[in-house]
Amino acid sequence: MRSEPNAQELAAIESCLKKEIGVVKRRRCIGLVVDPYRATQDGATTLGRNACIGREGGIWDTILNCQYRQLSAALDDEGRADLKKAQQAWLHFRKHACGWSYHVYRGGSFGGALSGECDMDKIAIRAIHLMEIFDNIQ
Repeated sequence: MRSEPNAQELAAIESCLKKEIGVVKRRRCIGLVVDPYRATQDGATTLGRNACIGREGGIWDTILNCQYRQLSAALDDEGRADLKKAQQAWLHFRKHACGWSYHVYRGGSFGGALSGECDMDKIAIRAIHLMEIFDNIQ
């Protein structure tokens, strides 16, 4: 079972983001890798589902980092400093918002799945928000 996203998966999400405008519409791009996989035999297993969530999460993490760099480059020194503080606060929030379910289920597979999906969703939404901010300052 592969854990790295392939070029088609990355292209599907990037294409969706380019054609959708605005936060609400761009949220439709979340799950393009995970959702179809859930209907497969591998997607019905915890291990398979977690691997797929990890693949899509990796795509969103790449997009988030790209958006962060792009937005940071477009800001003045004060704006960059504020963005960095906001990103650090967001990272702290994401860690606690998504990590608690893992601890509630005492490290069981269900807690890991919930934690992983939460992480993927939060990263995707953050990437979309940064993209929206960048679009609006251009």
